[in-house]
This record gives sequence, structure tokens and C-alpha cells, in this order.
Amino acid sequence: MAAPRNSSRTFYRRGPEHRFGEIINFADIRKRYDFRSIEIGRWVTRDENEQAAAHFYDALGDLMTILNGPEALISLRGTLAFQYGIGGRPGVAAHYTPATRCFSLAKNAGPGSIAHEWFHALDHYLADKCFDDAPKGMFASKAWLHDAIPVPHPLNDCLFACFKAIMLDPRVRQLSTENRLFYTPQASIHAGFRFLDA
Repeated sequence: MAAPRNSSRTFYRRGPEHRFGEIINFADIRKRYDFRSIEIGRWVTRDENEQAAAHFYDALGDLMTILNGPEALISLRGTLAFQYGIGGRPGVAAHYTPATRCFSLAKNAGPGSIAHEWFHALDHYLADKCFDDAPKGMFASKAWLHDAIPVPHPLNDCLFACFKAIMLDPRVRQLSTENRLFYTPQASIHAGFRFLDA
């Protein structure tokens, strides 16, 4: 993946072609994946906008390929909003806001930040589908850790087995500690995926 014109950063990706030479913009991304909304910050230049749209389009296509799911999965059935270059915080390249079901990427965020924030959004999205008594705003991983009442379903059983392997395996906790991650369900999940990849 080529670096943005105004940046010395180079992004590398290995995956199928998604754009096939087309010039992609954020409106194309919203239309293809049915995001509830996409907002671009007023300080994002035209070049940054064009480059970011191309990188994010590829990243979302790669995520869809990895998950082996349809476009609607990426926007969590049209419930997810996306921001670029808005609401940044010092030292934070990306974040997910449960109250607005929106993930935000700063101008300095690489395309890989999308998958990280998307999994936070998925964790949040699944809570009320997996548990009868999950309070509004709670993440599924936290509800599971707090013994919320599960909704009986074979897919939920698979998710709970994944949570158990990722959050309760002592090797994952050790990996979290070694990488100086705070032990939270989300930090443990990320460490667990790194452990499972090894």
C-alpha cells in the first residue's frame, strides 16, 4: 500500500485487490458497507481524504474477507458510524464510542486501526444479542465475565468458548502482563488473538 502523498509513512498489506484501479471516496465506503454515517474532519486535506479513503476501503475489504462475511457485517447491519479526523485525543490514534456506536480514526491512524476498533464495536453490538440482562452500553465480553444471563444459541456457545479461551487462559494473562497491557476484557481479547496467532 503506498504512503499518503503528504506522509513519509508506508503501509504494507497483503490481500486481494478491492479497488481495481477505481478512485474511491468516503461516500463509496458508506454506500458499499451501509455505515449509518461517515464524518470527515474539517482539517483533513483533499489529499489526506483521498488517500485515507483508499486505505480504509482496502482495510474494510480485507476485514470482510478475513471474516468471510457480507458488507452488512462490517457496518453491523447499518448501526455503526465512522469518523475520520474528528474528535481526536492526544496520544490516541483511534477509539470506539459505545454511546454513539461510532469508531473514530485520527489523521495519524494507520488502516490497521480499523480492525482493532471494529472488534470493540462488535463486542458492544453483541451484548444485547447474547445476554438477556446486559445493561445498555455494556460489552459482551464484560457481560460474560460478570455472569450475565446468556441467550441460548449455538453461536453464543461458540462465542463464550472463545471468551473462555482468550480471557481465562493463564498464558493469555501472562502475555497481557508481559506487554504491559491493563487486564481488561478488551486487552485480554487482543492479547489472546496474538497468542492464538503465534
